[in-house]
Amino acid sequence: MVVASPPTLKKNKSQADLAAADFVMTDVLNFPESIYGAMMLAVVRTCQKHDDHIVLALLQVLGLFVNVALQFCVAFCIKVYVTYPAVEAARKVYAGFEKNITTTGMSPAASLANMSEEQRERLCQFPLSQPYFLWMILAIWTGYVMKDLRESVTYVSVWWGLPTPPVGSLVTTEWQTEHSKLVVRAAQISVKLIILFSTMIPKLIIATFVWWIGARWLVATTSFQDVVLNSVALAFIFDIDEMFYGALTALETRERVSHYCVDVVEPETEVASKAQFGRAAFMNACLLVIVLGIPILYIDYFQTVLPKYHWDLKGACDQQRAARGDEF
Repeated sequence: MVVASPPTLKKNKSQADLAAADFVMTDVLNFPESIYGAMMLAVVRTCQKHDDHIVLALLQVLGLFVNVALQFCVAFCIKVYVTYPAVEAARKVYAGFEKNITTTGMSPAASLANMSEEQRERLCQFPLSQPYFLWMILAIWTGYVMKDLRESVTYVSVWWGLPTPPVGSLVTTEWQTEHSKLVVRAAQISVKLIILFSTMIPKLIIATFVWWIGARWLVATTSFQDVVLNSVALAFIFDIDEMFYGALTALETRERVSHYCVDVVEPETEVASKAQFGRAAFMNACLLVIVLGIPILYIDYFQTVLPKYHWDLKGACDQQRAARGDEF
């Protein structure tokens, strides 16, 4: 996860400027305490030619490969062995419901009443029968994945924004007493590309793939209780990197990771500071729209569990619950 230092006041300014500028972003971003942070450490120390750089780099490359492969394999197995059967079962039950409507001209409520009790229960436990509930679950799932995506995008932005070090140096670091950290101040383009394509790019791809598989699984789940449980179960895929980091990484490596961070350029003036906070407010509003809007778009246009869903279950199931006196 992103572990940032507490907000600090801008230095080298008058008291009036400080009062006007208020708080600004911290000027360092810690390496993530995960297998990805350990890989960043390996790249930096390899570029600085430390005595342990070869062994450290090889071990972290191996650990990263195993982590990425395991995350992809888990997601793929969920797609094949869990999601696919759930989708087929949902389609089969819904097809029987639709057949009564299209062939005999029954209303949705009559078609539902014509089915067996078990089939009625399964259909009315189908998430698309209660779109608002499904939207809330998918919004929570999207927000959880967005947290991981934002972390990756932040590191991509910070690393890519580092200046180029002097000729003959791949990475420039500096000990910062204020934060008790070794700060990466500059990096060559080759170093940035290695870090981005070995850490953050795979992380972004995994997060996007897992979100899609998870959303499809949640839509295909034929039980409201299982929808909630499955959304929690999906989160463990994102914790695999931290599990590997805690279980398989040496204590010395973890301590080194905790002492490394990347430089973040602060605004130079009060105007820049205000502009930065304006952009932050706009970004927060955009992220809120994304988290709330993506589930709506997915449910209405992109879900492929029932590609020709006619939104005819909600009314029929609501009538059945009302007839039985069920309370919501």
